[in-house]
Amino acid sequence: MVLAALTGTLLLPVATGGSAGASTVLSVYVDGTNGDDSWSCTEPTPTGGTPSTDGPCRTIQTAIDKAADGATIGIESGTYAENLTIGKQLMLLCANAGISAGSAPGTRDAESIIRGEANVTVANVAFDGCTFVRPDVNATSAAPRLIETIGVTGDTLVENSILDLTVFNTASDRGCGAALFGTTRWEANNNEFRNQRYTGCASGVLYNSRTIMAEDGQGVVADGNFFRVCLPCTAPFN
Repeated sequence: MVLAALTGTLLLPVATGGSAGASTVLSVYVDGTNGDDSWSCTEPTPTGGTPSTDGPCRTIQTAIDKAADGATIGIESGTYAENLTIGKQLMLLCANAGISAGSAPGTRDAESIIRGEANVTVANVAFDGCTFVRPDVNATSAAPRLIETIGVTGDTLVENSILDLTVFNTASDRGCGAALFGTTRWEANNNEFRNQRYTGCASGVLYNSRTIMAEDGQGVVADGNFFRVCLPCTAPFN
């Protein structure tokens, strides 16, 4: 697991220790293989002997629910089939945090793959080094998204991540699809966008091959991204 510091500017550093009287926000950890949602999730690996009595969460949503506002969540590599609801200012650091997936990619380790969508309901949430893949159960959705921030005013950071919307098999499946969709000001750096498709939406500001949609004109700040775009397509593209 890589718990590198975020390079974006949206959030202040989170303290994980310090002198007496200092404000401290503990990290929360997720390990889909070795974790247990009944544990405190404040330890990155199981502890307490055999059987273990404490350690990381098994699911990301449980870690989100247990985390304090302003906490960092470290997510081990693996596949997490879950949709997320995030209503706190959090940093989600996946296995490749700090390692570019964009136009000048670094050497990445095994990914933390989230097969689902993240619904973000507050500003100042950050994702670093994650892989989002459109879940199979939504394969015919008319409006697929990966990270959504409807009704939120403020900033959302996504960097060093892979965002794979996957393609739609027929033109009627396309709809209004965007990997990042919402009313926040997006900061998207050093990401790879895969398999994006989009057809006419009534409103919104579109950025670079119609991959990011920012409603209400709050805009997109982006640098170093790589786009693997299929627009339009008549057959699946991988």
